[in-house]
Amino acid sequence: MGVAAVTIAEGFQELHLTFSRKKSIIVSSAKDFAKRIAAMLKEHGYHLIVADEVRDLGIDTTCGKTRSTRVLKSRITKGTKRAKRVRVLASFTKNPAKLFSTNLWPVSKYGATVTGLSPSMQKQIRTFATAAAGGRQGHCATTTLALQLAKDKDPAILYPISVVSDWLAFWDSQPQLHQELRRSWHFIRARLRGTQVPWRDVRGPIGTCIQVLSDLKWVPWHPDQWREPEPSPLAWGYVSGASPFPLFQAITDTVHSQLCATASRHFLGKGYEHGVDMTVAKKLTRKAEKLGDQATVGLIRTVATASFWPRQRKFDCGLVHSPLCTRCGRQPETSKHRYWECEANDLIGHDAITNSEYLRNEALRLADTCPVYWLRGLQPIPAAELAAPPPEDDDLRFVGGGIWSSGTYYVDGSGGTFASDPRLRRCGIGIVKLRYFRCTTTRLTMGCSDRCLASARPRTALSSTRSSP
Repeated sequence: MGVAAVTIAEGFQELHLTFSRKKSIIVSSAKDFAKRIAAMLKEHGYHLIVADEVRDLGIDTTCGKTRSTRVLKSRITKGTKRAKRVRVLASFTKNPAKLFSTNLWPVSKYGATVTGLSPSMQKQIRTFATAAAGGRQGHCATTTLALQLAKDKDPAILYPISVVSDWLAFWDSQPQLHQELRRSWHFIRARLRGTQVPWRDVRGPIGTCIQVLSDLKWVPWHPDQWREPEPSPLAWGYVSGASPFPLFQAITDTVHSQLCATASRHFLGKGYEHGVDMTVAKKLTRKAEKLGDQATVGLIRTVATASFWPRQRKFDCGLVHSPLCTRCGRQPETSKHRYWECEANDLIGHDAITNSEYLRNEALRLADTCPVYWLRGLQPIPAAELAAPPPEDDDLRFVGGGIWSSGTYYVDGSGGTFASDPRLRRCGIGIVKLRYFRCTTTRLTMGCSDRCLASARPRTALSSTRSSP
């Protein structure tokens, strides 16, 4: 030990390093060892403070002895204050939530993949993310973030992806340490599984990665081999240098399913279990923003995120003395009553109410079964999906019967990559045979993937003639 201290001191001298007595700190997993080294260096004129933790490049460091999150918590606190200022911008900017991805998230996540964000800290970040996105009291956070942020930019998804991405990057960069890292991984995993509150014992990037995956119900057997949550039988084995994006997508799907399960237990959340399609809500929001109609934008977000408060909801929370509807005064004002049952709706005279009147009977029958659709306007993904996905290759099927007779046929095709709604990108064909001034229509259908050529229409028609019987 003495030789090591002398070597360090001589190295300091050769480099002509200047030390600050207030900022030069020595940290060790064994404090007695640190004290002895500090005493030896002091004999050579170098004064170092012995401490349990130190801030190194903006990250709490304890040499793996304990868990320290002091710096990380202060950073989250600053992020919360910034989010409040961003929320103020919502009154005169279209999408202040963009500042979350470019400002709030980068600040909050710095060092988080090393120290690790406990579930409570992750919840804090998600809370100020929804605040920046203009979340209102009683809102569904998952829906708020899905409406305001880009796809899969929810902090609940971003954080585990960041942790796994940083770990795999480190694993790729240190092949000479793989054997040692495997031993450390198994030791730390066993230690975390043996504690009641595992996050209290997370002290570095290995523990962070293990616990983040465990919180998602994944099984992190080895540093490069993990299994998806039950009942999925899928296991992932990472090969150095391979693309990690399929793994990232699997983790994203896991988080998304958990978020949807939580959202389904929110106010009017039944039907959210398998996710909802935000296409229509986002499309209407963009249209209203383009027209400068901020009132409609706020209305769409309020209804979609379930941040409206009918009197029955207020009554259940002890905010009013009676749940009766203040418009008709006959029945409790539930969401179903407000939108579909109340007789006072007929007196409003708005086109939106008049044009949707034909849906009232079906809405009254199904509103309790799927309120996320009938009372919040969000279509469940199973109902939004087409019966069959587009095939990888062109699929031409003859719908008519018999063999085509000779004659003159007129062909037209439609669709392609630039269809306005990506969910409906298909190619269709129409074939008409004209005979003796009488039109005989024979129908064909053709589907192709979303990688259609720009010349999809003539290509569709040409393919139909080549494939016809």
